[in-house]
Amino acid sequence: MRYFRPGLLVFVFLLVSAFLSAQQSTTAPPPILQQALAALTGGSPVTDVTMTGTITVTNASGTQSGTITMVATASGQSQVVLDLPAGRNTDIRNYSANPRTGSWTGPDGTSHAYAATELMGPSPAWFYPAFIVSSAVSPNCAASYVGQEIRQGATVQHVSITPNPAVFTPLPVIASLRSLPPHFVLGQNDLYLDPSSLLPTALVRLISSRGPVWRRRYAPEEIRFSDYRTVEGRPAAFHIQAYLGSVLMDTQLSSISFNTGAVIAAN
Repeated sequence: MRYFRPGLLVFVFLLVSAFLSAQQSTTAPPPILQQALAALTGGSPVTDVTMTGTITVTNASGTQSGTITMVATASGQSQVVLDLPAGRNTDIRNYSANPRTGSWTGPDGTSHAYAATELMGPSPAWFYPAFIVSSAVSPNCAASYVGQEIRQGATVQHVSITPNPAVFTPLPVIASLRSLPPHFVLGQNDLYLDPSSLLPTALVRLISSRGPVWRRRYAPEEIRFSDYRTVEGRPAAFHIQAYLGSVLMDTQLSSISFNTGAVIAAN
């Protein structure tokens, strides 16, 4: 009797994914992304962004409220710092490195490195979609226009973005394929744009549970953007919510600044 060999399936999956990515990389990004980038940046380049505000986090341990600071650079670096009653949580990612690096630190001060499968999105700046769109129109990603659809009762323009492994060291896929939701690949970001303003209303990406890589399960997390205000000539969302079935994080920003020369510490 022949036994199923998961290693072979993963190998075939990688070959097919690499082939499809190579095919996608020859296709120019859809024009709607260039238009969305112009809308988000006001036509002026953004080198870095710093956001501060309050946040409410809900998880298995209960609900906590505190403050949050989020910093990102156009080169692909990000840092998120949450100060909650239980302590400080820090998340640092560097997508400009090859291979990419990232780590998180909890209230106990211990640093934990992210697995390669958790560093496959187009940009670590999930809280500032202009950098995601900027990556999508570069050779670093392959993007496709899915079409107009109804989402949460509103009409949106749907664009799908995946990282292009041809331009950086391929990352090992070591998670069980059975843990991936249907129609998703690691690193995929689905962006939903308002059809009139072309400002993002939602971003859907895969996140994983923590623990040994062979036990991780992946699920689509939805980031919602609202309360857009003009800051230094650029529209920016002051209300950001993260959903995984229910609200995980609810952030209300109080300040946003651009191009301050922000520097993110190495992880």
